[in-house]
Amino acid sequence: MVSKCVASKLRSGVSDLIIILALIAVAIPVTFTVQQWLSSQANRVATYSTTPKVTVNLASINYGVNTVTLVVKVVNTWKNIINLSSVNATAILSNGNNITLNVVSVIGDTNLSPGNEATLVLNGVTSTKVTTVIFQFRDNLGNTIPAELTLQ
Repeated sequence: MVSKCVASKLRSGVSDLIIILALIAVAIPVTFTVQQWLSSQANRVATYSTTPKVTVNLASINYGVNTVTLVVKVVNTWKNIINLSSVNATAILSNGNNITLNVVSVIGDTNLSPGNEATLVLNGVTSTKVTTVIFQFRDNLGNTIPAELTLQ
């Protein structure tokens, strides 16, 4: 009779309570690990969303006969000096074409220190309305800094 009792206990296997406790013991460390990983991913995304390194604002735009002249204010919001003598500017026209804008003059320092601003006068040949201007600036280390100006 005792042997039947022992045999039935051996056949029943592991108790449900033991299984639940084992699952909880595994789930808690896994939860903390996943939480740490998600926190590190959130911090990584925060480093990607930064303020622009250069801010460009339109002061005026003037259309002549087959020409356009733009006056823009450039603000250096970055940590390095920006060289305004080597600016590349491309205008996107309302018909979808692109033209290169030439820097006619720089009003202010051509080596723009952090926190300072200067004014650029640009012109190009077109009889079509300009919708967007894409700028490429270079800093004193040779890095390319993009900026975009959308016109209304």
